[in-house]
Amino acid sequence: MGIFDFFKNKKKELATSLYGVFKPKIEVVKKFGKWEKNKSVGQKFIENEYLIGFLNMYINLGAQANGVKGAEQGRLAAKVYELMDPTFKEFNKLKALMDRYHELSSKGSKEFKLATDEAFMFYHTVTNHPAINEFSKNKVFKEAQKYINSGKAQQDHEFATKMMPKDLYDEKFMESVPENVLIAYRLFEITFEKKLNKFFKIK
Repeated sequence: MGIFDFFKNKKKELATSLYGVFKPKIEVVKKFGKWEKNKSVGQKFIENEYLIGFLNMYINLGAQANGVKGAEQGRLAAKVYELMDPTFKEFNKLKALMDRYHELSSKGSKEFKLATDEAFMFYHTVTNHPAINEFSKNKVFKEAQKYINSGKAQQDHEFATKMMPKDLYDEKFMESVPENVLIAYRLFEITFEKKLNKFFKIK
């Protein structure tokens, strides 16, 4: 294996790891979501400024934490989107994605800013970064903490263990998961997942 093959494989592993956080929710969308069938799921996804803002911020933070910068960071993002939707392997589809993201990031709308802020909070909570201390007064963060402390998280875990497909719910992991990860999981549900389900018309 040459050095370029090594970096290619490492990038693929990182892309798979980053996308793995989103995969279960995207798979639900693919199965039950409603959108124009002349568009792929990815084409529809990037129409929503919150969704693309959240996912790209998460990718960027994961890339930076793993020393991936510059052009390689863009290639990593492309690989994550290909895992979501293989049509992004096509140059014109990938270009539309990149153009859309650059348009939104330069415009900096309220919804896009909310997405990047909430992705930042989610990423640093799930990685237990010291920045987590900055979120204690955030309304969404407090809501997530309340969900854990009230016992509702345990009730939902028991329900998911019985009802969710084994490939979409890691029962053993959730049994011993640290509190910061539980809070992050809830943050993900009430931010990204909520927006995703609403956009793809999943009740």
